Formats: sequence, C-alpha cells, structure tokens
Amino acid sequence: MSSVTKRDYYEVLGLDRQATDQQIKSAYRKMALKYHPDRNPGDHKAEEAFKEAAEAYSVLADREKRSLYDRFGHAGVAGAGAGAAGFDPTIFADFSDIFSGYRVFSRRFVKSFPVLSSGFEIETEISVHALELRMPVGEVETVYAARPEGSESKLSTFRDGWRILKTIATLYRIERPVLFFGSIGALLVIAAIIFSIPLVLTYLDTGLVPRFPTAILATGLVIIAVLCFFAGLILDTVTRGRREMRRLAYLAVPGPVTEPA
Repeated sequence: MSSVTKRDYYEVLGLDRQATDQQIKSAYRKMALKYHPDRNPGDHKAEEAFKEAAEAYSVLADREKRSLYDRFGHAGVAGAGAGAAGFDPTIFADFSDIFSGYRVFSRRFVKSFPVLSSGFEIETEISVHALELRMPVGEVETVYAARPEGSESKLSTFRDGWRILKTIATLYRIERPVLFFGSIGALLVIAAIIFSIPLVLTYLDTGLVPRFPTAILATGLVIIAVLCFFAGLILDTVTRGRREMRRLAYLAVPGPVTEPA
C-alpha cells in the first residue's frame, strides 16, 4: 500500500491529533478486538482493517515516529518499518484486576485450557493462559456495589494471598524456566564468588589453600549453578513445545463465524 493511498493514522483509529497515549492505546484495543482474525475467520476486509489498525498504532504509540508523522505525514515514517508492523499482543496485557469479576470464555479458549489449579488461584492461571497464547482479551466495566449488610467475605487475606503467590511462583517456574533457574544459578555463582574471595587472596599471599571445606563448597555451588542454567534451557524447550500444542489446540476449534458487513 503506497503512502498516497494510505488513510490518515488518526482517522484509522478514530482519534484527533491531540489524542493522549492512553486514548491511542484504548482505541487500538477496541479495533483489535473488533477485527481480530479469530473473531472474523475468512473476512478479508476485517483482516485488512486489523492490519491497518496495527500499523497505525505502531506509529502513533512511538513518540519519535509520531512526531515524524505529525510533521511529514506518511513520508516521514516510510523508512521506519511502519508498513511491516504486526499485531502487538501487549495491548491486552494490562488487566486492571485479574482476581475478580465474571469470566466469559470462547469455546476455543475452553478447549485449549487445561485446568491445573483449583479454588481462588485458578483466575491467575486463566489470565496467564490467555496472555501466553496471545488471545484477544477485553474488559467490560460494570457497576460495582457494596457488599450487602450482614454478609461476610469467603476470602482469607493471608491464606488465599499465600495460595496466589505460590501459584504465581509455580507458573513463573513453568512458563519462564530460563529466568527462574537462571536467577537461582546466578545467586549460587555470586555466593561461590563471595566464599572464594578470601581463599584466592590467601593463596596469592601464601601459595596455600588452608580451608579446603570452603573451597569444596564454592566449587559445589558453581557446579549446581551450571546445572541450573542447563536445566532452565532444557525446560524452556519443553515449555515451548507445550505452548505450541496448546496453541494448536486453540486454533483447531473453529472461531465464531460472523456475517460480513
């Protein structure tokens, strides 16, 4: 699509040129939800609108690109990769609250979601699953009323809070094994260095290693750290395979069919 035939990016998102960053993000989120290919299978017009909105957002969400666009129009961002912009899944990543509210799922979501948790922490797993597979997610604000007089909350601040923290830590270990085990390995290496510094200084001064237990401990910590790094790499490969299987299960279920406008 040449710059001559392209629509104004502000017009694409239905905004004026004084729009704030939050307004740009909100407008793109609405368009991405409306024209997402999963909601409009086989609709080429929706696909083009989806790509057009993604391209507009990639420029207007970047302050430098937006400044060039405001000054020079499409010609100002022609070489900035605007035409190659893709869908930005992080537009749906800012849940205002992942622990409350009603949840409505598509059939595709349900068929691809293996329920591994129970109780209150399942809501955390639901949100992580949606973001991990880059599914279109939207929030609808509703009226929030006070709890009826005389009723009591079923939740326990400390007990349920601890369960949620454990669930988050478990999901982090499963979904980000390189960072999880890499962090443990890095801490072990730092500990080994701290233990070994006096040994190295003593050896440089006297040529002797008087504390063999400390030297053995430092060596053992480094070995365990290396094992942690490799465990993270191996589990990352397994995690990627599991993610691909869930994504295939999600895509195997037909999306909702909409009539073209």
